Amino acid sequence: MTTINTSSQILTIVSKDVQTNLTLPGKRSEFAEKDSDMSVTVEEPVVWPTLKERNDAMKLSQDMFTSLDYHANKFLKEIADEAPWILSKEFDFVNTGDEIEVIDHNLDESEYNYLKAKLNDDRELVRVTEWYNEALAEKWNNMSDSQKYTKEDAAGRIRILSVLKGTEEAVIEHSKSSTADNKVSVSPELYRYNHNDNARWGFSWGVILSSTSMPVKTTA
Repeated sequence: MTTINTSSQILTIVSKDVQTNLTLPGKRSEFAEKDSDMSVTVEEPVVWPTLKERNDAMKLSQDMFTSLDYHANKFLKEIADEAPWILSKEFDFVNTGDEIEVIDHNLDESEYNYLKAKLNDDRELVRVTEWYNEALAEKWNNMSDSQKYTKEDAAGRIRILSVLKGTEEAVIEHSKSSTADNKVSVSPELYRYNHNDNARWGFSWGVILSSTSMPVKTTA
């Protein structure tokens, strides 16, 4: 066996019937010349994100949660002013990849059409919910063996109001468990507008990942 070391990769030349265990992580490519007993395996090094890249990604995720929280609650407040009886009914919404769709509801046709139009008129809400589909697919890829999920796989799976409600409950329960008497009271309004509480986005992803499942990928 012959090993050639370079500054960026290792070339290992072995007999075609000999198994070689490579210890470095990364993408593996194999080349074999026809009618030859020699093969070349190229192991490309993993490029890890820099500290700045990780911090930028975290900042983006936190900003997106703040935007989602703000626009979703602005939508609910407008409903409370324009058609308050709707808030006594059941509904949630998801981004299907093409638009925001109202789901899990007991609305009549006019109420449904009113909510759907209002949700899709908020272009920032459409944008941020599309981003969440992309981010969920990326998290699935980080949890799986290969990069195979896209935003289309995640579309329609994140129930926005359920996530926000679950996040608020998780933060409040965490605050209670952090006190000695377990009787702390947390105002939802204080929770919602306390932009210094950057832990909220972490709780939100806990809710998303626990309430969604990776779709089964099949081969053609």
